[in-house]
Amino acid sequence: MKVNRNLTVVFLLFIVGLSLISLFSPPRLFSPRENRYLAQRPRLTLNNILTGKFMAAYEQFVTDQFPGRDSWVLLKMDVEWLLNKQESSGIYFAQDGYLLERYELDERWLRQNADYISGFAQRTGLPTTLLLAPTAIAIYPEKLPPGAPTDEQQLAWQLVRERLGSGVELIDVWDSLHGHKQEPIYFRTDHHWTMRGAYYAYQALLLQQGKQPLPLSSLKSTIVSSNFYGTHYAKASWRRLQPDEIEVLHPWPAPAVSVYYPAEDLRRDSLFVSAYLDQVDQYAYFLGGNHGIMQIKTAANNGRSLLVVKDSYAHCFLPFLTAHYEHIHVLDLRYFSLSVSQYAQEHGCDEALFLFSISQFSQPASLHKLSQD
Repeated sequence: MKVNRNLTVVFLLFIVGLSLISLFSPPRLFSPRENRYLAQRPRLTLNNILTGKFMAAYEQFVTDQFPGRDSWVLLKMDVEWLLNKQESSGIYFAQDGYLLERYELDERWLRQNADYISGFAQRTGLPTTLLLAPTAIAIYPEKLPPGAPTDEQQLAWQLVRERLGSGVELIDVWDSLHGHKQEPIYFRTDHHWTMRGAYYAYQALLLQQGKQPLPLSSLKSTIVSSNFYGTHYAKASWRRLQPDEIEVLHPWPAPAVSVYYPAEDLRRDSLFVSAYLDQVDQYAYFLGGNHGIMQIKTAANNGRSLLVVKDSYAHCFLPFLTAHYEHIHVLDLRYFSLSVSQYAQEHGCDEALFLFSISQFSQPASLHKLSQD
């Protein structure tokens, strides 16, 4: 009885001690391991107390700022690994070191987003193309653990094809990606495809449009990082994995290019930003991460101008297009609030390309902004 009482006292002292450390320690702003900003101490106001917002926010604050959080998260994952757990936070622990994210089909958003793009094409009259990139789980279902649900991205793609208006061409990248699945076309620890995977999608795009893509043999392959841990690694916190490599494919010698970021009034002479290779988000090496507007001037010298509306899957895809367009205007609608139609008209865009992962296209993707005049 005395032993139980002593254990109870020790446990309570341990909990109180951790709480005091959490209370008086300066809160951390960012978790490099999880690659996200952490909850901060909420404001104590009468309204927040009465509505229950304070307690909910404080609970998240305590969870995020718990002393030694990173170590506890890793310990939790080690225990789950020993128990042969197959999934964490929507991420499956798949074969060959792959972390594959579960996909959830949402017909309502698939149809709604397809309608937004069809409406844009009809209003502007621009030749419009949609490329939906499957995520790794759709290409590597055989790597999933037993009992994992069947991926439905191919069905999602079919639903979009049936919904799109006649003014939008949907690109089929499935055969191209499946045909090269033995190559490193997706990161194992991140939700993006690699630049090699993006190349095969680019190849499918141009061939479907009756154009000639750059041959792979004409591109120089360079490994710029061998220690990349991506978003799935941060989300699942499974440390028993080898890091990914980041491969860059580019013509050599590299043609001249100029990138302008209007919101920041920043200019660069490269599509690749090496400074990010020393940071957690190494994928931002491509195009310097997410920006509302990017304006790319190339050496193509053919007068052709392309509007690209995209998510981050486009970042390692766009470098291939610089061989085919003199001007490329890149919009991320999460950070862009002007009229897309008016922007395309003012900048003389001849064509429009929408490039999203199927996962992103199956949820609100800010495409409602296409309806703004």
